[in-house]
Amino acid sequence: MNHAERGWRRRIEREYAPGRWEVLHLRGALIQPMLDLLNRPSGGEAYYGGVVCIAPEQQPVLRHFRGDAAVDRPCLEASAPTALAQPHGGRLFWCGPLGWHFGHQVADFGSRVLLASVDPRGGTLLWAPWPSGNGWDALAPWQRALLAYLNPGQKPVALLTQTLKAEHLIVVPQQARMWATPSVAHLEALGWCEDRLAPGKGGVLYVSRTQAAPCLDGSSLRGSIAAERQLESLLRERGVGIVYPEQLSLGEHGAAGGAC
Repeated sequence: MNHAERGWRRRIEREYAPGRWEVLHLRGALIQPMLDLLNRPSGGEAYYGGVVCIAPEQQPVLRHFRGDAAVDRPCLEASAPTALAQPHGGRLFWCGPLGWHFGHQVADFGSRVLLASVDPRGGTLLWAPWPSGNGWDALAPWQRALLAYLNPGQKPVALLTQTLKAEHLIVVPQQARMWATPSVAHLEALGWCEDRLAPGKGGVLYVSRTQAAPCLDGSSLRGSIAAERQLESLLRERGVGIVYPEQLSLGEHGAAGGAC
């Protein structure tokens, strides 16, 4: 993982010179609500909105990646007149979009917040809900739970509902990219989150994808987990139960969920 992380940093430095894969501090940055999200199959964008990029070819930390490719449409200017932007005088940490798709939110959009939450500097965690304009009352229960779980530092949280001009905006690099290894720091932060959970009942279960999407080689690593069968063997040796959700009835799903 350390090797993969070093390779990614070298790639960024080569392709986005003089950009660096490190925490970015912006003064007077414009941040606008999301304009589109997860809409590529319908001809839209995978990620469009958030922090306005002055020079996207030199600001990789503001981009959104899957694997080695940026899949976002950079915002080169705010969609609303700059004069109407609401000034924010405190310190903000950009966390990214808060979308309606659970899997994408956890594994695709939500990887900046953990390191922002445990940052020793004070400040507010800023999320951009999608659909745009949704406030606290429109959040689903799982979204509220996720915001609390991914905030072990218990920083205040704000939702972006109009264009802001931030006095000081901190942007943590994306820590987990789909189809790529996460950063070591991100995994450590996830461990801190896990330590806050109450012990489960009924043992530990691992939900496996090996029956629905087995990975046998590099070409089959699509919607699957590399070496997952070997991982299953290691987990079984340690007393972890393996669950294949596509083979369970709805009743058994409920029972498995209770055990988790």
